[in-house]
Amino acid sequence: ARRAQEFASLYETSNALSADNDLNTLLKNIVEHAATLLNTATGFMYLYNRTNDNVEIVVSTTPVVSIGTTLRLGEGMAGRVAQTHQPMRIEDYSTWEGRSHKYDGILLRAVLEVPMLFGGDLIGVLNVAEMGDSNRMFTESDERLLSLFAAQAAGVLHSTRLREETARRAREFASLYETSNALSAENELNTLLQNIVEHVRKLLNANSGGMYLYLSESDELELTVDTVGYMNIGTRLQLNEGVAGRVAQTHQPLRIDDYSTWEGRASVYEGIPIRAVLEVPMLYGGELIGVLAADEIGDSERKFTEADERLLTLFASQAAGAIHSARLREETARRLDQLQALHTIDRAISSSFDLRPILNTVISQTIAQLGVDAADVLLFHPHLQTLEYVAGQGFHTRAIEQAQLRLGEGHAGHAAFERRTIHIPNLPEAGSSFMRASLLAGEDFLEYFGVPLIAKGEIKGLLEVFHRTPL
Repeated sequence: ARRAQEFASLYETSNALSADNDLNTLLKNIVEHAATLLNTATGFMYLYNRTNDNVEIVVSTTPVVSIGTTLRLGEGMAGRVAQTHQPMRIEDYSTWEGRSHKYDGILLRAVLEVPMLFGGDLIGVLNVAEMGDSNRMFTESDERLLSLFAAQAAGVLHSTRLREETARRAREFASLYETSNALSAENELNTLLQNIVEHVRKLLNANSGGMYLYLSESDELELTVDTVGYMNIGTRLQLNEGVAGRVAQTHQPLRIDDYSTWEGRASVYEGIPIRAVLEVPMLYGGELIGVLAADEIGDSERKFTEADERLLTLFASQAAGAIHSARLREETARRLDQLQALHTIDRAISSSFDLRPILNTVISQTIAQLGVDAADVLLFHPHLQTLEYVAGQGFHTRAIEQAQLRLGEGHAGHAAFERRTIHIPNLPEAGSSFMRASLLAGEDFLEYFGVPLIAKGEIKGLLEVFHRTPL
């Protein structure tokens, strides 16, 4: 009669569990049904964490046993059950020599714990207990009944996890498909980079996102996009510096639960309230494009998971391909513009014997291709050994047309005499040493380049480029 009642109870609880689709609700119901089945008020469940190789309480019917308490395998009663895959009964936990110190002060009496196994793999540990002044002892029959229920619960839990994982993967792939379509429609590189980071933030529901691009010429990373503005765009990191530097160097993702206490943090981020961090490499054909980041800031307690890492890694590979394609498009367009500029100059040369219109064509194409504010050409007179203005564009006044220098005089004269490019990053600081500072008054130029024009080993003149902001 007792066995019949047990199986009837198991049948009812099995039916009840199979109707629960939400994982959190299922976990609570398993513990409540276990406590009801064993006619006790106290029960809790540990789930096995394969990554950390420990068990953690996820449900508790009593507030004195805290959710989130973890035990190593072999530690305490649950740790031993998880390690051995065998049930355990203790008549008085408070006096048991193997108890975990994490339960000191909690008056647990009789305790019964059984493993939750599916296909031989550990899912967790199910617990029922008596507390306070209870004199009840759990029996072998109780152990057998709870073990049967735990096996049922493990199967249902495994199925629910699979169902939720499948649904989550479906949502992820749907999001990836949408973002892939959005990225493929964007042709302008800077807009594309902004869109990638914004999609990262939404995809992971993160506080902020950012992107570093790899600079192969200096072997550094440069912050290109940041959604919260804590760092200056253009900030650079060495490889192996900070999270991004390590990701770039190893080509492997990296998750940090609390960046503010992480020993490897970069000095440039001191004082910035960054908490959880997830950064992944953007690779195309095995080559590093950059690093994609999602961050939690302020008082956020969120931790990024392995699933978040997998999702961001998939998206990063899509983003790397989109960036590579956008760069190719921009490089192709730039090369085409350059070829068209050269064709325009060739046509001007072949259609005229007058030097001025030819030089004006060269200057206009120079300004267009370099994106600078002004340019001119100084012509060299070998008999007089002077450089004299012959053509120019982009100047506010015509004062520059009075320019005349001796070879070797001033920056421009030295550029022609030494046959090397001269660069002045700050013209106002150069002052009178530029020689023609008075002719450029009111132009507000900042940067200057002077490039000697040489044909068949002979100096012919100087091409000058001026810009009002940093190049």
